[in-house]
Amino acid sequence: MKRKEMAKDDLSSTFGSVNHNNNNNAITSNNQQQSSILPSTFKIPKKKKIEKSEEGSITNSNNTCTSIIPTTTTINNNKIKEQQLNKQEENKELTSEMLNELLETLENSESFEFSDTHTAFLKIRQEIKTCLLVNKHKMFYIFPPIILKRILYNEKIIKNLNRTEVDQTIDEMILKKEILQFVIFNSIFGYVFIKDYIEIIWNNFNKLINIKNTKKTLQKNNFTVEEKREFLNLFINNVLYNFHEPFIDKELLTNLLKRQVTDKEITLLIELGIFTIRDESSYHFTIPNIGIFLNDLKNGQNEILSILRRKQFKEMNLDQLYKIRLKNSIFSTKFHIREMICNGSLILMEVGNVQLVRIK
Repeated sequence: MKRKEMAKDDLSSTFGSVNHNNNNNAITSNNQQQSSILPSTFKIPKKKKIEKSEEGSITNSNNTCTSIIPTTTTINNNKIKEQQLNKQEENKELTSEMLNELLETLENSESFEFSDTHTAFLKIRQEIKTCLLVNKHKMFYIFPPIILKRILYNEKIIKNLNRTEVDQTIDEMILKKEILQFVIFNSIFGYVFIKDYIEIIWNNFNKLINIKNTKKTLQKNNFTVEEKREFLNLFINNVLYNFHEPFIDKELLTNLLKRQVTDKEITLLIELGIFTIRDESSYHFTIPNIGIFLNDLKNGQNEILSILRRKQFKEMNLDQLYKIRLKNSIFSTKFHIREMICNGSLILMEVGNVQLVRIK
């Protein structure tokens, strides 16, 4: 009996261990299947970076290029950009060449003396035009070249000419409708070529229209742009070319225009810088934007005087003074020295072959 019970115990122990091992294997297999289906941590796959190369192909992170055929729009845009860049470069080259030529003619001129009055008019006009062209990017409003009468009267500026001869040539140029005469300040006369004056009038007119368009006050007084242009053309043809005095009466203005002048037309002329009020029935002719001219003239004179005051004897070699570029004026030092000699603030001396400038 004992032997039978021992045999049964051995059999139960062996079969129980087998079943227990089978259960453990099943559980581990199930766990492995679940872990394969649902992992403990989910990892999102990274997107591959796609970069465009310069030639229009796409490069992956593995540096493999896949070429893309450019469309017609991209080709046209590239052509337009190339044409614009080429035009900009050509314009820059042309402007730089023009400015260099103008500056060379301005700096390499022999002296500030002129042979006769007419050449003095033309050369001074060209000098001011070059200065305006060089400094055009700094200025919103531009004045026409102005020739002061006191420059023409000085004996050291025009050789072997007296004042009567200068006045005769000025009167001839006015009668030929070549220049206009103006009172600048304190009975000092100035002259402007009529072509330059008309150009500045239309330049100011276009700027005035643009400003009023932005402010939306253009037709406040029922004075349209076309009516303004018609009146300006009538004024230029009938008044500027036929009247030679520095001021005009209202009656004479109506006779020249052959019709009555309205208040809005007078205000237009005042806004453009053509008229200033003299009294109730007359007006002064003025130069548009003359305040900028007078301001630069004064600043340049003060700068030259401050340079000369630092010198021991308040004098300087003329050639050395020409090389100094003024900071507070658009005009050249030659233009200012000529004007300062004529207004009496500087003296020109000759010591041997050297020309000196001294404060008076």
